[in-house]
Amino acid sequence: KQDSLLHIACASGDEAMAALLIENGVELDATNEKGLTPLHVAARNGHINIVRLLCLSGCDVDKMNRGIRADVTAIKYGHLEIANLLDKLRN
Repeated sequence: KQDSLLHIACASGDEAMAALLIENGVELDATNEKGLTPLHVAARNGHINIVRLLCLSGCDVDKMNRGIRADVTAIKYGHLEIANLLDKLRN
């Protein structure tokens, strides 16, 4: 499975494209060949506004990639504000 258009928008930080794709019904929790969801990709790359958009649009904040949630991915890559946001949304 290659990256979806939403994965690409999340990786590059393209909020407008991510919003447009979500409005048009793309699968929020699709995984790529590495098992990453768009949320994992946005969290990994530090794009907090896209993380917020995905969460408000109904993505699964608890979805795992090889046993790792997106908040843990955010911590691994030094994005503590994203990890805190995801933790608040999970509780």
